[in-house]
Amino acid sequence: MSELSEPSAFSIAKLRIIAIGPILFLILIALPQIPYISPLAQKSLAVTSWMLAWWISEVVAISVTALLPLVLFPLLGILSIKEASEAYGNPVIFL
Repeated sequence: MSELSEPSAFSIAKLRIIAIGPILFLILIALPQIPYISPLAQKSLAVTSWMLAWWISEVVAISVTALLPLVLFPLLGILSIKEASEAYGNPVIFL
């Protein structure tokens, strides 16, 4: 009975690894402006670091990771939703 109530070590480790991406993102967003980089480039770097952490660790499906810019770029003012979504599809293929 106690085995069912305690979370497995794997799930706790996986949650920690999943948290690395958003933590990197928040650190880069919270930093003062990095010299020689525009604020939009710094925000893009933050999104890229989140994606890179999830791609390398493979804790989240690559397809889910690939959708982060579609959500985060408009929220951060990097691109409009239309501009961000243009890279995801054309008349023949939709990612």
